[in-house]
Amino acid sequence: RWGWWTGCSGTCWPTDDVLVAVQEELTATELTAQRSMYGIFRQYLIGEGIPLEQIAFAQEHKSPEEKRRLYQRINDGEIRVLVGSTEVMSTGVNVQKRLIALHHLDPTWRPDGKTQRDGRIRRQGNQWDQVYVYVYLTEGSFDAYMWGLIRSKLRVIEQVRVS
Repeated sequence: RWGWWTGCSGTCWPTDDVLVAVQEELTATELTAQRSMYGIFRQYLIGEGIPLEQIAFAQEHKSPEEKRRLYQRINDGEIRVLVGSTEVMSTGVNVQKRLIALHHLDPTWRPDGKTQRDGRIRRQGNQWDQVYVYVYLTEGSFDAYMWGLIRSKLRVIEQVRVS
């Protein structure tokens, strides 16, 4: 079971009108593990009652036309869960209309990655007044250290920006 979902309130799971995005930062060398993880994650979501046709993995949509159709289906409410990497779900991904929760499964490597991820949900055109961003840590990993490093770098960037 995916224990990290258990601490979430009702905003973690999508309803008919809500989209939840899950982002992670896997490297190219982890593609095989990623496919395995995505398969396990897909089965978990299905087991939790989300129909397969309402779950999308951004990496599976390669061409500009496939991406355009995916984004349209998301904004129309046909897709309720979107999973993708920071790289794949960066520039040009306008799926904010129904996005209520964003889940960071792992830390980004650079501060702009965190900013880019959060930009998926905190932007004009979102129908929700309040949105939720969840950050997860893996026990025994460097996740807490990495998130702390990112937070420190973002703080310095913000201080320079406002001064």
